[in-house]
Amino acid sequence: GGMMGQDMGGQDMSGCPMMGDMMGFGRRGMKQGMGHGAMLHSVPMMEGRLAYIKADLEITDAQMAAWDAYANAVRARHATMEGMRAELMKAKESGSALQRLDARIKAMESRLDSLKALKPVTEGLYAILSDEQKKKADQLLGGGCGMM
Repeated sequence: GGMMGQDMGGQDMSGCPMMGDMMGFGRRGMKQGMGHGAMLHSVPMMEGRLAYIKADLEITDAQMAAWDAYANAVRARHATMEGMRAELMKAKESGSALQRLDARIKAMESRLDSLKALKPVTEGLYAILSDEQKKKADQLLGGGCGMM
């Protein structure tokens, strides 16, 4: 694999399949990786991943408020990433070298901000999990695809 997740078989540096391609760092290149409905398929993938995590953690009724806050933050992060994708595509197609660089910087800052917003709700969810659930959460949350 290369720098910034390049040519890692469709994975970004977090090891999340498809994210590298959607962010324009994957093996297919920016235009192809970000086009052809990549984001259209990512919503069902994200929702499927959330459903999997919820089921695997065996979230109880008493834990639903914290789970919903977490899931909503993941959805918000996804929406932010969709917006970044549009800006990156516009800059790639018609921007100067400096505009493309600015778009990438803005995208990385947005990505960081969305991770920071995800942290408190992840902490809130983690805090109410049983010890057994925390063992599972340690594998599912906090990095890679578990963070979406």
